[in-house]
Amino acid sequence: MTAIEFDRYNKLLLLGDEFGNVEGWDLSELLKLVDECRLEEKKKKRRKENDKDELSNNSTGFITSFVEKVVMSEISITDFTPKLVKTVFTIKKAHTDGITHIEVLGKYQSFATSSFDCCCYIWSLKNFKKIGSLIIGGDRNWGLQFNLVERRKNAV
Repeated sequence: MTAIEFDRYNKLLLLGDEFGNVEGWDLSELLKLVDECRLEEKKKKRRKENDKDELSNNSTGFITSFVEKVVMSEISITDFTPKLVKTVFTIKKAHTDGITHIEVLGKYQSFATSSFDCCCYIWSLKNFKKIGSLIIGGDRNWGLQFNLVERRKNAV
């Protein structure tokens, strides 16, 4: 891989390689599992703190032994299998040379790629088709409309 970008809105990981190929992986199931693991870890931590508070508030004042309760999460590291990550699209030979950069344009539901072939392309995140190109000395129509007034105002 020579370029990587994460689309937070669609939960897609976009990857570019040295052969000019681009792939998109759906990480939504994996991220859902990670969130579940984090929630379980927080619950375990709270239980652990509550158990320590109970022992420290012991009325006799004597603690002869402390057995730490270990609550194992129902979700284990073995659950992080490749089946949780699905390939959504593959664009073979998106460029004629290695991909140098990928940038998600979330507002426009698209992404841009650049390459050692001296070209930049914009791709749709809806159908994964090329919607624009910038080739040195070539096409000026990118297929996206930008509000120049708003852009200049935000640049200040």
